Amino acid sequence: LGMYEEGLKMKRDIYARRVVLHGDSHSASLEAATALVQSLVQVGKFLEAKNFLRELIPVARRVWGRESDQWLRQQWMYGNVLCEEGSAPTLDDLVEGVKVLEAVEKSWVRVMGARHPETPRMQSSLKKAQAKLAVASLEERISAFENS
Repeated sequence: LGMYEEGLKMKRDIYARRVVLHGDSHSASLEAATALVQSLVQVGKFLEAKNFLRELIPVARRVWGRESDQWLRQQWMYGNVLCEEGSAPTLDDLVEGVKVLEAVEKSWVRVMGARHPETPRMQSSLKKAQAKLAVASLEERISAFENS
């Protein structure tokens, strides 16, 4: 974990420097931000990653547009972070995560293509999120039934 923590510190520094040099709406800053989110996820800082992505995604959408692979990757990360068990997702988080991943999957196949090497991984993320949502929904119904 020590190397990942050191890597996270470096990614924070790189992102901060890019923002100072270029501003937060520059492509270089957004790419550094994406790398920072990946490091946050690697060390299990899911809440921080989720909050940072919520700030980042609207900026990335304005800069890159909804059809760019960079924006789609950020959306993919956001959907995954919402559904990550380490973040103790609520049912609302899971619902939102599945909606995000469903939208990403449609756009991904249209933009990147069904034969893109990462398409199966993207689709697998969606299936896992849908399964987590189904389990959580069932658990909530069982709990409501037992408490009635």
